[in-house]
Amino acid sequence: MVSKFSTRVIGASVQGKHHRETGRESQDAVATLRQMDFSIICVADGHGAEVHCRSGVGAQLAVEAAMNNLKTLLYSTNLLKNLPRNDWERQLFRSIITEWNDSVMMDIAQHPFTDEENRLRRGLAPRVAYGTTLLAAVMTERLAFYLRIGDGNIVVMDCRGKMVDVLENHSLKPNETESMCDDDAISKFKSTIYISDQPFRAKAVFLTTDGVLNSFWREEGLDMNSDLPSSKDQFYSWLSSIYYDCLSFRGDTLRHEVESQLAERSAQGFGDDVSVATIVAIDDDWSVDDVPDIPQTPGVKPEK
Repeated sequence: MVSKFSTRVIGASVQGKHHRETGRESQDAVATLRQMDFSIICVADGHGAEVHCRSGVGAQLAVEAAMNNLKTLLYSTNLLKNLPRNDWERQLFRSIITEWNDSVMMDIAQHPFTDEENRLRRGLAPRVAYGTTLLAAVMTERLAFYLRIGDGNIVVMDCRGKMVDVLENHSLKPNETESMCDDDAISKFKSTIYISDQPFRAKAVFLTTDGVLNSFWREEGLDMNSDLPSSKDQFYSWLSSIYYDCLSFRGDTLRHEVESQLAERSAQGFGDDVSVATIVAIDDDWSVDDVPDIPQTPGVKPEK
């Protein structure tokens, strides 16, 4: 039987006003991949502090490492079937961090730190200059997998159109985040998975850097530590508009529309770099009846 699994994938990033005015590079990175039987999206947000003077490069290396290792995982069907989840997840996290660190050292070898960069680094480990967060999502017909290290948002639109935050990180204080450059980065990854013989029925999954949600707080004059329903509701409405753009447009027209919306969010917010990536499921041959809920707690599988 031929699978009816089909998706549309878009990733976009807009440089913030602050970085444009100061001549600094964007510190966000996005990677997307759409194959016949799976889709992957990755988003990274390089840290803004001066000590992380190469975080834009670090973000790009992070999405590349995640994409490479998630592809390997999906092609290794025996790994998913035969290894306990904790084993292959930790192996995945270790592989992502190892590849990222190797890429960082290769970049340093090719482009040694300047005197100014060495001053900014303050003698810390070289990888700290490349510090970044990372979000990633995978969708197949019967599997959905999400991972994160650091801030940003992973939101799933379920089959009824309800937005569900996945892997929310309430432990972080304002302006603090976990990082790929942390000594214990492997242990700081968080993930959750849906895997079943029943098809995964969600309309879309979205990854956004923290500047997107923060822009709604700024627009309402709220502190960044606020989490009022009105701000989240506006954020969810904005994601819904991205979803309908994905259904309505294609190619360059779609990218222009999403980038325009991102530019507006950056202008309304703190002038941050802002990025979004989404996988939209295209499958009209099913109804919402008897569809399992989206898992919100790490490791919880929906009942069949």
